Amino acid sequence: FVNGGPDPAAHVVFSGSFPAAGVTFNSATASPGGTCPAPVGATVLCNIGTVAVNAKVTVTVVLTPTTGTTSLNVAPSLSANGGPFVAFGSVPDVPVTDFAISAAPTSVTINAGESTSYVITLSPTNVGGYASAISVSDTGLPTGATGTLTSTSVTIPGSSPATTTLNVKTTVRPVTTGSLVHGGPLYATWLPVGGLSLLGLGLGTGVKRRRWLAGMLLGLLAGLIILQSACGSSSSTTPVTGGTPAGSYSIVITGSSGSASHNTRVILNVN
Repeated sequence: FVNGGPDPAAHVVFSGSFPAAGVTFNSATASPGGTCPAPVGATVLCNIGTVAVNAKVTVTVVLTPTTGTTSLNVAPSLSANGGPFVAFGSVPDVPVTDFAISAAPTSVTINAGESTSYVITLSPTNVGGYASAISVSDTGLPTGATGTLTSTSVTIPGSSPATTTLNVKTTVRPVTTGSLVHGGPLYATWLPVGGLSLLGLGLGTGVKRRRWLAGMLLGLLAGLIILQSACGSSSSTTPVTGGTPAGSYSIVITGSSGSASHNTRVILNVN
């Protein structure tokens, strides 16, 4: 503002009212001089002092919009010589350029070893578009899975949305395997040896002794059969390691540009 005269203005105080919601107050400064204490509510006051005729004073109020805010404005007024505050001029709305991020599909189910993809869409939140490049990243992929973005830096063309694709590849889990070890031949070799020995001892003996030897032979045969079945084989199992574990995973996809950062979530279900 400029003091158009005809006299100097004393005790000049600037008042600037900004939106009570949707913004964060950062700072206020007066040039060439003046002090601007912390705002009270949604109003900031700057004590300018004396302003000479035709002198110019500039007050700068810095606000940061929060998500969803599409424009900013400050309603200015002045008080001089202890008088009431009088609104002056008109400050045009300042459009807020921002972007939104979304992904499709929001949930996918695949088997370990298979691949899938999510299309990430970046859209401007107002008709003015979003001119700055947006960096895209992802977190939350499971063990044994890799994610590749077709483009990690996206620029929105005017007011139309832009896309990049997250390709996810999982790793197949090893199949559980078992082994069977046979030990039968070792015991089987003793069958003819024991039988022939008892048969040799029984030759030329009496009927009673041959019956006794026959019983011994049958007992030996039965014992060896039991040993053969009990110890003839053993099995072992190899534990499963590696691959992408089964489960449901939340993947966070983030778009960042300067101080602006937004994210969206997708679900990856692995069987």
